[in-house]
Amino acid sequence: MKRANLPGKWELHKFRKTGATLHYAGGKGVPLATISQWLGHSSLQMTEIYLDVKSTAPAQEHIQHMIGAGALAAHV
Repeated sequence: MKRANLPGKWELHKFRKTGATLHYAGGKGVPLATISQWLGHSSLQMTEIYLDVKSTAPAQEHIQHMIGAGALAAHV
């Protein structure tokens, strides 16, 4: 993260959650059941809570904006 000059505090867990959110794509991407298996969750409900399914659309838009602006282009 230092090498990419990304602001803020970054931990490995953030990448796990961001990756899952990107794959879920607000319900338009990889099925929730598949993501749940990838993450090793014991239930779909746990994955819904983890991804905060109700608020993934704004997060997804923000991430896509950052990619479009080149902020994450080298890391996708």
